Amino acid sequence: CKMKNRTKDILIAIGIILAYLFSGIIEVMPFIILGINTENLSKLFIMIYSISYEVLFIFMIILAYKNEIKNNFIALIKNINEIFFKYIPYWVLMVFMMYASNAIIYIIQGGIAKNEEQVRTIIDNYPVYAFILSVILAPIMEELVFRKCVRKIFSNRIIYIIASGLFFGMMHVLTDFSSASDLLFLIPYSIPGFIFAYIYTDSKNIFSSICIHMMHNFILVILQILL
Repeated sequence: CKMKNRTKDILIAIGIILAYLFSGIIEVMPFIILGINTENLSKLFIMIYSISYEVLFIFMIILAYKNEIKNNFIALIKNINEIFFKYIPYWVLMVFMMYASNAIIYIIQGGIAKNEEQVRTIIDNYPVYAFILSVILAPIMEELVFRKCVRKIFSNRIIYIIASGLFFGMMHVLTDFSSASDLLFLIPYSIPGFIFAYIYTDSKNIFSSICIHMMHNFILVILQILL
């Protein structure tokens, strides 16, 4: 029975991960089927549609793990201060390691990651849209996919943390990959993946990594808006 449940968990997790990997295609599929050219649609409509798609995707993942997520949320409410503040030092370490590695990469090749450039452009041009995506939806989506789903596949803690971090880093780098030097950004992008994975395995509560991820993105978005 345990083996059967384990196989089921793995298959569900792989299904969600594959849906995430092909979400760009799935998201525009209705327009393709209806023969609608998205370039003729307003920016406002595209942004609302994109947010709606993200919310629906998150809702589907929550349905798949509704009992676990419900229990995690109840535990969060009961121990929010203990859960949240316990991992602030890990976030500080994460930020230091990210900025140190980014600084070294900048010295080597004199630039920032293309993903970072795109995010900054969106924040500058559409701050409300960027805030909703980056601070609210992305942390929930990414933690459910990169942390919860990947954990269902890898039972060994160390292998899981490594796999989760590298997967997280690759998805942020390879989507805008143009040269071999871009692979250097796997380091700063994988670091938060490792830290968030550690937080999840240590707390056994997905909302721990979601909260720290939200806080991290909130600070970055606010700083970008202000600066």
